[in-house]
Amino acid sequence: MSGIALVVTRYFGGILLGTGGLARAYADAAVSVMEVAGIVERRLYQELNINLDYHWLGLIKHELENGGGRQINIKYEQQVNIQVYLRPETLDDIVKLLTDKTAAQIVAEKGKSIYL
Repeated sequence: MSGIALVVTRYFGGILLGTGGLARAYADAAVSVMEVAGIVERRLYQELNINLDYHWLGLIKHELENGGGRQINIKYEQQVNIQVYLRPETLDDIVKLLTDKTAAQIVAEKGKSIYL
């Protein structure tokens, strides 16, 4: 494990635990918290913003979902604006696929990197 800070506070309740008892109480509290907390794994994703005409929406959504797109947000305006997060190693291939399938009728711009 890395990047962890754990603080255990004991308020004196009138019972003297002694050095060994105090150390065991702190250790038991820390272990209990770590067991409950579990491990969260985050991966690096690259934001991709896509503008397209409405008739490409079904195809684009399908390809993004198949390509592992995460947190797909869609705005319906004069054109459709899609914000999606993709793994950096697949981003260029997916942009090429979408451009080819739509005969270059989309505009795709890379955005920020984020851990999800």
